[in-house]
Amino acid sequence: MKKKLLIIDDDAELCKELIEIFDSEGYNVTCIFNGDDIEKTIAQSEFHIILLDFKMPGLNGIEALRAIKEKSRESKILIATGRPYIEDLLKREGLFGAVGGIFVKPYKPELLIEKIKTF
Repeated sequence: MKKKLLIIDDDAELCKELIEIFDSEGYNVTCIFNGDDIEKTIAQSEFHIILLDFKMPGLNGIEALRAIKEKSRESKILIATGRPYIEDLLKREGLFGAVGGIFVKPYKPELLIEKIKTF
């Protein structure tokens, strides 16, 4: 059975690239482009892995992370961010343990693939 991967990122080109990469790796990939679609999307399907861009239109990263954890408790979550200080924010908000990894943009897709394969 293919693992289901949800990518939440407002960068359409990056989403397209990641869809191609993970599709070729055998994942069933869905991509949404703003935080407002998170709750509806995860209510319709359970995802094994969620790659969350921390800054995008709609819900902010903290709100998005809380919504995901509330609706999709079994999903493994990876954060993609342009902000290297995100760990401190997650710790302050009590959400650091909810995240399986943090990738600071720009990141190398091969490192992301390696991390996702461990889930």
